[in-house]
Amino acid sequence: MTRLRGRLNIVDPRNLTQIILAEGGRVDKLNQPGELDKKVCVRFRNTRNFVRDLGKGESRGKILGVDWKLQAKPAIQTGKKTFPTIVLAEVVVFVALASVLSLVSHSFFSLPQGGSINIGMIPIFWLALRRGPKIGIFAGAVFGVVDLAIEPFVVNPIQFILDYPLAFSALGLAGFFKNWRVFGPVIGVVVGGTCRFFSHFVSGMVYFANYAPAGQSPALYSLIYNGTYMFPSIVICAIVISSLQASKYLDIYL
Repeated sequence: MTRLRGRLNIVDPRNLTQIILAEGGRVDKLNQPGELDKKVCVRFRNTRNFVRDLGKGESRGKILGVDWKLQAKPAIQTGKKTFPTIVLAEVVVFVALASVLSLVSHSFFSLPQGGSINIGMIPIFWLALRRGPKIGIFAGAVFGVVDLAIEPFVVNPIQFILDYPLAFSALGLAGFFKNWRVFGPVIGVVVGGTCRFFSHFVSGMVYFANYAPAGQSPALYSLIYNGTYMFPSIVICAIVISSLQASKYLDIYL
């Protein structure tokens, strides 16, 4: 493209050797071609002796004083889901697996006022250690409601919250130890199981005190009753999760 007389408005910046500036002429502005939508020319200064400078090895951009900047496009605002679809799918799968194991556990051992050595906690611990505490707490709360359908024992709305959604959501606290590569999973199981036990302990002490034998304090009764099934459950879950960690299954994603 050759500038003759008048004002040059459009120049192809990728082929600047075709530009011949008239003597004394000045190009004040360079309009950007439409196909170069990612760059903006902000300055195009006048130069003389273009051919001489180019022969010395100077770059065309340096000679002409062309500065290019990347123009950042505004981010597209899209509605962000709380959990990605693949994570929700994992929650469904792991809660379903936990429900099956819980159903098996209840069929083998169950106490009169609810509670059993529940190996259904293992999938919730596994999910929490894979995906973190947020996903683990959510999955645990869902599993608590499912466990209510398997073995319902409700005497009060607060007791329902303590013994089911709150107690089982505490299992997700194991996710806080997901990055502790050596003893993290085992510690997570112990912390999550202990927090679940504490929720049952408060519920038993407040709402099941009338079941305590004569002369025994409600606190001691709740401690013994809930410890009977929670302590073995925590030990079994810790052994299984430790084995999963050793075999690298905790790092496998669906």
